Amino acid sequence: MYHIDTTEIRQDEKVSQIGGQANIDKEYYPICPVTQKPMLLLMTLRKDIFDNGYASNNQLEDDNFCVSVFLSVKIDQEHGIGGSMPRMYTVNQLSESKKMKNGTVKVLLHKDTQVPASLPDLPIEIPARKIVLTEMTEEEKAEDMPPHREWHDGTILQISKFNPNFEAWLQDPIIFDKDIILNYTSKVFSPSFGPRLLLQIEDSIISKESKIHSGLLGTDGMGYLYLPTVLRNWVKKYTEPIEIGNFFTQST
Repeated sequence: MYHIDTTEIRQDEKVSQIGGQANIDKEYYPICPVTQKPMLLLMTLRKDIFDNGYASNNQLEDDNFCVSVFLSVKIDQEHGIGGSMPRMYTVNQLSESKKMKNGTVKVLLHKDTQVPASLPDLPIEIPARKIVLTEMTEEEKAEDMPPHREWHDGTILQISKFNPNFEAWLQDPIIFDKDIILNYTSKVFSPSFGPRLLLQIEDSIISKESKIHSGLLGTDGMGYLYLPTVLRNWVKKYTEPIEIGNFFTQST
């Protein structure tokens, strides 16, 4: 397990990042079903984070592909994000699982065009920051999941982390049973191929760099990203962008 933090990014670096612009063909750029305007890029994950976060990278081996997470937003220059749009992808209890299929979030596996998409009405972007992983200590791992705690209750440390064993829930645990997988999650998922939690990320990682984006992941919120257990299979199967996972938030 790894802590997630961010640092400055060089213009020539091809790395995983929070914010910035999406390197995707504009005809595939996701559009918000509510506003009918382009979504906001939350993060782009490239080969480097899978190299650094796994003992053996069996997930994303091709540097020409990446996973991008897009969120629907309405950003006011004076008042920022507001709460109406983030609530559309906030899943604080199991009964809200249907929100995962309302189209306000897109998790796409796609070719990295190396050229930012240029579209009218793009939302104010989150300042680009390189994602940095730092391995947790054995003491932190033990604190995160005490021996007496049941896996379905989640873990203790409500921090941004990559490749964790289980989620640290802010509200009710969201357990992905067969019905949820088949009805609400991405079509690539089946009971044998996920969903698998790849990372969780705090709203504070974004808000400390951009006040106007504060609350994007909910009030003192947390975002949870799920991908298939074997991502590389889908790289080989598809040449056009594919919806590859699920992302939702919980808030306090």
